[in-house]
Amino acid sequence: MANNYTDYSKNLMLGQIPTQLYVSLHSADPTDVGSNQVAGTMRPAINLNAATAGERQAQEAFVDITVPAGSDVAFIGLFDAASAGNFVAYAPILDESGQPTVISFSQELPFRVTDPSIDLNNE
Repeated sequence: MANNYTDYSKNLMLGQIPTQLYVSLHSADPTDVGSNQVAGTMRPAINLNAATAGERQAQEAFVDITVPAGSDVAFIGLFDAASAGNFVAYAPILDESGQPTVISFSQELPFRVTDPSIDLNNE
């Protein structure tokens, strides 16, 4: 059946996602349940604007998450709660050439997630 959605239908779907979400970091593919969350990290809140053209941008330009020494970060995720909760979406971390990559932390440092959003146009 249909696999191409209009902006109108994408915006309707995105409108069902809560306005406030929480950003998570994952050491490996989190799958559909949000597994492999980096231990010792907090989930900062973001607040989403209304959907436009198949995308919901966060009101925040960035969030920082402190990553413990010895951790790897490969994916960014979104939950509907600061702890536990439902896993909403995720994406791999990409290098400068657009390829998935893993960032290893030898010391505790902040990891900056810029322009958090949910975009249905890349599916």
